[in-house]
Amino acid sequence: MEINKVCVVGAGVMGHGIALVAARAGFKTAVVETEAHLLDKGLNRIKNSINKFVQTKKMNEDDAEHVVELLQPTLHLEEGASDADVVIEAVPELLDVKQTVFKKLDSICPPQTILCTNTSQLSITEIASVTSRPDKVIGTHFFAPAQVMKLIEIPRGEKTSDETLNTVLK
Repeated sequence: MEINKVCVVGAGVMGHGIALVAARAGFKTAVVETEAHLLDKGLNRIKNSINKFVQTKKMNEDDAEHVVELLQPTLHLEEGASDADVVIEAVPELLDVKQTVFKKLDSICPPQTILCTNTSQLSITEIASVTSRPDKVIGTHFFAPAQVMKLIEIPRGEKTSDETLNTVLK
């Protein structure tokens, strides 16, 4: 499966860094948040990180501009996720909150969309259980700060397919 668009749900402590990682990798990246002030805060964190990368010569000005162009901020989950190839959820570490998000994503996203959770401790199988595609649900636990740490844990659920795992590994 080819990945062209990533959607990150949540622009907080982890989500903003994950969105920056996706955009730096060259993916069109939707950044979804529930309130304008939270989205603005996340975008400001992204811009601050980009500025630090430029200042420390880890990114040049042209690359920085391109990364910003790849970001698509929105307050509407459907707008950000409905055409995404991969969605990475980065909401609070509460099972019921994550399951609510995954139910919505399951109804919004095309059947081939891979749904990822940035959980560090919750069951991927339990999160996947609220979807019609448990084979397409996987963990993508980024280490903090995501935009700096080049480390990610990719736990599977009981029904996560090999294809989903291999796509996420790529």
